[in-house]
Amino acid sequence: MQRLQKFTRAVLLAAAVFSIGSALPQVFGPLSVVTQAEAAVARSIQVQGNTRVEDETVISYMTIVPGRSYSAFDVDESLKALYATGLFATVDITPRGNTVIVTVTENPIINRVSFEGNRKIKDNALETAVRSQPRSMLSRAKVQADVQNILEAYRRSGRYGASVDPQIIDRGQNRVDLVFEINEGEKTGVERISFIGNKAFSDGRLRDVVRTRESGLLSWLRSTDTYDPDRLAADEELLRQYYNKKGYADFRIVSVSADLDREQNIFYVTFTVDEGEKYEIGDVEIVSTIDEVDPEELRRLIRTRSGQTFNSLRVEQSVEDITLRISEEGYAFVLAVLVIMRTTRSR
Repeated sequence: MQRLQKFTRAVLLAAAVFSIGSALPQVFGPLSVVTQAEAAVARSIQVQGNTRVEDETVISYMTIVPGRSYSAFDVDESLKALYATGLFATVDITPRGNTVIVTVTENPIINRVSFEGNRKIKDNALETAVRSQPRSMLSRAKVQADVQNILEAYRRSGRYGASVDPQIIDRGQNRVDLVFEINEGEKTGVERISFIGNKAFSDGRLRDVVRTRESGLLSWLRSTDTYDPDRLAADEELLRQYYNKKGYADFRIVSVSADLDREQNIFYVTFTVDEGEKYEIGDVEIVSTIDEVDPEELRRLIRTRSGQTFNSLRVEQSVEDITLRISEEGYAFVLAVLVIMRTTRSR
């Protein structure tokens, strides 16, 4: 009995070793199929179902090469490569003896691309947004990308409720019309603009600084009450300039959020700011490294004085005026550089 147990364990151990080895004996039937698949050789490749794309073109995209061995991995990679071309709607690869049969269904040719339901954005503008063109092959991936591009065009015009439904109309002989049916929806307004972190200036004052406006009775006269990410970025810069001119040299915008209420088709915009401290001008000095240039003669070009509130715009204008004056004296490549030597915070 003990000898029988030892023999059984030895057989099980041998089976475990063989199951993870690279050279498997024929006794393991199911595993021997893998070995045969790895040794399969494609003596020839036959392409079926193609009418416009040449056989050689189809074969050139495949990783299976006539006269060489191939595996299931090569079949999978060849399928991916053929689909990635955008030339085919369906692809099937079937080994049949030493021959590999590739059956394809070519994508149809686009006869016409048109838009329906669009009034706010003209056809010529939408045509530049889509990649699907007449006399090119229809690609469903490209059509989906075109839908997103059209939606983006409507979002930038302030219509976040727009929808696009692509329709493919069969015209026979493997030709189709591609029609984008568009529901433009209503204009998506900005219901409220709020500010968090502002103490020096009220929400109402800061709303006058930015270009984005809240929706109201005059919405039909203007387009600035719609959400536009580019305009919002410009609003950030307007806020920085405003605070810098008012003495807040350390001002920064922490974040900007735009929350869309899809049911009401409106945005809520919130600016979170860090005002920092308000600064006053301390001592103003002009230092020249050019002996022929007298710093005192340039002092009258300074647009800000000691004790005044720091104003970044006036400081920048002073630097430009000094640079221009020095260039007029014949020093064309000399640049005036601003160095803040000392500032004092206002109480």
